[in-house]
Amino acid sequence: MDTKSAEEVCSKNRYTNTSAPMHLVVYFSYAGILTQSKVAPQRIFGWEPEETNGQSIYNFIDERDHEEVKKKLLQLATKAATSVGMQTRCIHRDGSAHMVSWTGVSQDGMVCAIGTDSTQDIENEKVRLQKAVTHREYQTRFKTFFEQSTLAMEIYSLDGYPLAVNKAWEELFETTREQVAGYNVLKDPLVKNSVLWDCLQRAYSGESVEVPAFWYDPSVENRPGRARWIEAWISPVEDESNEIREI
Repeated sequence: MDTKSAEEVCSKNRYTNTSAPMHLVVYFSYAGILTQSKVAPQRIFGWEPEETNGQSIYNFIDERDHEEVKKKLLQLATKAATSVGMQTRCIHRDGSAHMVSWTGVSQDGMVCAIGTDSTQDIENEKVRLQKAVTHREYQTRFKTFFEQSTLAMEIYSLDGYPLAVNKAWEELFETTREQVAGYNVLKDPLVKNSVLWDCLQRAYSGESVEVPAFWYDPSVENRPGRARWIEAWISPVEDESNEIREI
């Protein structure tokens, strides 16, 4: 919030208790003595407005943030800054801590500070970051499993193009990852003319399918590799919305 906006809100709330889009508006001296509290201070501090008047703001702020608050007030008192912003850990009447984002401005020899309880925003961010870390760890584990698995594995896009193959797959089919560039499993005659085709269609429809053993002979299409019997499993991979992303 810029200085002008903060001053307008403080001025408006000096004479009225009408709702403002903040959780708390307080007025105090440069020494930190509260003179007025408006817009439901009990939401953050747990005290009624008349109970906070005359008290030091430091009674409601975690000791670890005291020095930072003093520095900000000194900037306002000496006119080194026209507005200041910071986050503090505020202590509720019940002993719980609330993280509060503040914007303070000088007004008529006092400080007008507007505080918004950002505790939930921070908790939500922690959850988001934790999910991101978990997701990255999962991706790392999956990639390790995929690459090191002794089972031949491949991943196809919804339109049939290979997204990834592992080392075991390269060894089984005697084909490198670079050689499958441009290949499309949905256009492969060897696939279309085998039991694999029906299983593949079922997988693209969302079904996990065990493919019965079938004879695979790449020489029919003049491809490298030896003929052999192959068994397979095909499963769709869904995203967070349960939409099939790949198989």
